[in-house]
Amino acid sequence: MIDLPQEHIDQWKETMKDYKGNKTKLEWGTNPKVTYVNETDKKCMERQYDPILQKFRDDEKESGLKKVETDDMVHTLAKNKVFSCLYSASGQSSSI
Repeated sequence: MIDLPQEHIDQWKETMKDYKGNKTKLEWGTNPKVTYVNETDKKCMERQYDPILQKFRDDEKESGLKKVETDDMVHTLAKNKVFSCLYSASGQSSSI
């Protein structure tokens, strides 16, 4: 049997203790509280959007989202127009 110095044995014990502690302790703290959603609340959330009409039932939310979509579409069309002008100015053929 190999005789190890006591300091190596103590160091090994400390390392194992730290290892076990790190594996059992959550890094982000305590477990977050679980929130339960009952059927009534879920139905309320599902009713916010009308899948047939493809729009929100709340007019304020729908108009805000429509504005964001319009702004995004205008930005995309402007970007594509710039790329088109740059492509045609470079003298490359547009046919593939």
